[in-house]
Amino acid sequence: MTTSTPRLDTLAAGGTSEVFDGIRLADGHVLTLKVRPGAEEAEVFLFPGLTAPDTEAWENEDQWEVWLTGGEFGDGSLYLDVPVEAVRELIVQHGGEHENQAAPYAPEKPETAETIAANALAEWGITAHRDDDAGNTWLVVGRDQTRRGFPRMLAEPYVVLYLYSDTDGEEITVDRAPATGDEWAVLAGDGTGAERELITRPADRFAECVEAIADWVTDPLPTAGAVLRAALAEHGITAHTDGMSPSYAIALDSATPERQVYERPHLTVADRAPSVDHDPATHTGWTVWLHGANGEPVGGDLYTAGNGEPIDCATDSAKVAQFIADWLGSPQH
Repeated sequence: MTTSTPRLDTLAAGGTSEVFDGIRLADGHVLTLKVRPGAEEAEVFLFPGLTAPDTEAWENEDQWEVWLTGGEFGDGSLYLDVPVEAVRELIVQHGGEHENQAAPYAPEKPETAETIAANALAEWGITAHRDDDAGNTWLVVGRDQTRRGFPRMLAEPYVVLYLYSDTDGEEITVDRAPATGDEWAVLAGDGTGAERELITRPADRFAECVEAIADWVTDPLPTAGAVLRAALAEHGITAHTDGMSPSYAIALDSATPERQVYERPHLTVADRAPSVDHDPATHTGWTVWLHGANGEPVGGDLYTAGNGEPIDCATDSAKVAQFIADWLGSPQH
């Protein structure tokens, strides 16, 4: 660690004209100063994070000037008539001057939570999308990482990630750097509007949140649709999807080519929400409709379960699969 101050020596000897010139300290902090050639005192601006010693040399703080020149000085502190030797002592206290003095008065800004999270997730091949509302900001990760664009939060599972703080009122954000007291919050949504806590960790344990999201994406929990398909398979019935509709289609004629299922008479099955990829725990009941060759519903629903509240997905799937098997096997069909 060096405690030399060659840049300060140069600036103090030659002066800085009428502008502030900067010095980067060994620990990354930054100050700028304006001094006349050979003068024993200088105007010194300390950038955010660098604190003036509690001594008489640093008592002459000009808060009014900082306010007037807020665009130039930012959120730091301006001190007038500071002895050059006091500046030297401050620099030495922080390990001396940094070896790299290029652009010393442009300190690196801390990474925002959005940047930290996006980069960490990208290492797992996971894409996160920014979203915001009413002053809050967060990131959204869709379960289907092969799909381009913003996740369909009302039709497919997703997770929401953000920093949470209640220090000065409730704050949900990814626009600033994590701070002591913050928590990383991860919520899992099922695509029907229902969300549950996936994991919450202190700001310094973000790696655990990333691993939880990666596990959720790469090894997802069974969906209600998977439970339904398994129940239908026990009756030899295949459910088809076009990849866009939040429902399954079942051809009335099992010989119908898959690409023509939606063009011929078929049954559709969806949750009351509606959805098929929701969490089984949030399942509210399957509904079945008959569609004609033009894709339009024919009559009312053939089967409806539940009253809008969560019901047992496995039981309901077994019942609707039996209903569909009986309906398809009925002589009039």
